[in-house]
Amino acid sequence: STWGRPRPGAWPTTAASAIPPSPSSCLTTAKPGTNPEFEKYFDVYSDNKIVAMQVLTSDVMMMLLDFYNKHKIDYEILLRNRKIYIRFWVGPMFEPAIFKSSMNKKILLQYFGILKFVLDVTKGINKTLKEI
Repeated sequence: STWGRPRPGAWPTTAASAIPPSPSSCLTTAKPGTNPEFEKYFDVYSDNKIVAMQVLTSDVMMMLLDFYNKHKIDYEILLRNRKIYIRFWVGPMFEPAIFKSSMNKKILLQYFGILKFVLDVTKGINKTLKEI
């Protein structure tokens, strides 16, 4: 994980990444299920494989896949100490346009898609975490 080694005794760390994994990752690879399409695009690392399998339900995996297939945006989700961190690799997407209009409908829809995804995936993961 790009956020470093988890503290001893901390709540388990799980990361799902739609990008190539960092070579310095301290977490072991976890196979959350038998979804070949998910495994084609995502690498999952966890210091607790049981929690990784519990969090990555088929609904959550489909949500992650649907977003990636629709938007083709690389992203990473990290669960650490009962917090969810989501990082997107979108380049200059959130830099304001100085000499042109900022009212590009395609970009505004992409902003909305990212925000909706963050809300939906957070709700889905939180629901699962409450059950663990």
